[in-house]
Amino acid sequence: MFVRNRLSAGHQRAFTLTEISVVLSITGLIFFLTFKNYAYENTTNKLNQGSDILSQISNNVRTYYSGQNTSFSSLNQARPLQPAPLSVSGTNTRTPPLPAPNDFCFYTGLLANQNIFPSSILNAGVADNPWSPAAMSCAGAGIIGSLQVALASTAGASPVLLVVRYTNLSADVCSQIVPKTSLPGTDTGLMLIAVNGTEVGDSAAGTLPIPPGGAVTACNNPVYPLNIVDWYYQLGG
Repeated sequence: MFVRNRLSAGHQRAFTLTEISVVLSITGLIFFLTFKNYAYENTTNKLNQGSDILSQISNNVRTYYSGQNTSFSSLNQARPLQPAPLSVSGTNTRTPPLPAPNDFCFYTGLLANQNIFPSSILNAGVADNPWSPAAMSCAGAGIIGSLQVALASTAGASPVLLVVRYTNLSADVCSQIVPKTSLPGTDTGLMLIAVNGTEVGDSAAGTLPIPPGGAVTACNNPVYPLNIVDWYYQLGG
């Protein structure tokens, strides 16, 4: 009888441990699925935010210049416009060089003072993209973040283009945001997209929008473990 009771107790303990194991397994699965869903939603939200920011900035700059002379000849006199795609170098690579700061330092500071950046992306006056707060020092012009703007031209002539640059993007983020934001048309004014200074899509050549496979290839560059993406929007004639 005593032995039977001990065996019964042993079976009870074994059964309890089995139950605990099952409960822990289910809890772990729920936690994993919850975390996975959160990560997916976070990624989707940032992609949507990154896309919305591009639209807001391009629309704000168009509004800022509306009623002004945005012809190539007018803006070219103010500061000679470099042909697209612009260099990804942090220095001024023009020949002959323009006075410091370089184009992104010059125009980011200039247009930031005109409130073209959404307030949600500003930190102490510096604009960052949704993925990477990163500061770049500009000679004689303070600091700019991982979201930058400049003006450029098409092959050294008209039309005038607004350039919005995201820096420090992982290959995964780059390969998702590029196709999502590559739809051309009169409503977007998108003319060209470059990744790490190399053109990957051009509305004039009919290579926009950019397919996911093309973005993956462009964004997985061993020379640039963190990618720089430039969007070019038509601003003036």
